[in-house]
Amino acid sequence: GADAGVEGADQGAEGGAVAGKLYALDSNKQSIESFTLEPSANGTSVIIRSGGVDQRLTAGHDAWTKGTFSVSGAPAPVASSGAWTAEDTYTLDVVRYRTPFATNYQLRFAGDQLFVKIEQNVGPADARVTELVGKLATAAAKPQR
Repeated sequence: GADAGVEGADQGAEGGAVAGKLYALDSNKQSIESFTLEPSANGTSVIIRSGGVDQRLTAGHDAWTKGTFSVSGAPAPVASSGAWTAEDTYTLDVVRYRTPFATNYQLRFAGDQLFVKIEQNVGPADARVTELVGKLATAAAKPQR
C-alpha cells in the first residue's frame, strides 16, 4: 500500500553491478551532477550531487526513512522510500514533510548509461517531468585487482 513506500525488490539484477558507482549527468538546469547508489543496512543510500554538494538520502525498502534534503540551499525534512521496480530500474520517492511536495526519481541503468526521469507532483504540467542522461564516471571506478 501507499504507506509501505515504493514496492519492488530490495536488490535489482543491476543492483550489484551499479553499487557504489558514480554516474555523472549531462549538464542540466536542475544542477544535478551525479547519482550514486550504495546498499545500506535498511535500504539503499542514494547520493545525489547537486551544485557541488553531495546529499545522501537513505531510502527505506518497504518503509519510509526520515532524513533531510536541501532544496535551493535550505535543508528540508523529508522521508524517502525506494526499491528496484524493474530489473534495471531503481525508483526513489522523496516526500517533504508538512508540504504537498513529493518527487519521484526513476533511475534506469543500461550498460554504462543512466537514464533519469524526475517527476514532481506539483507545478505546471509541462514542467513536472525532467529527463536526464548520464554515464558511468570511469575516474571514480575502483581499481580491479
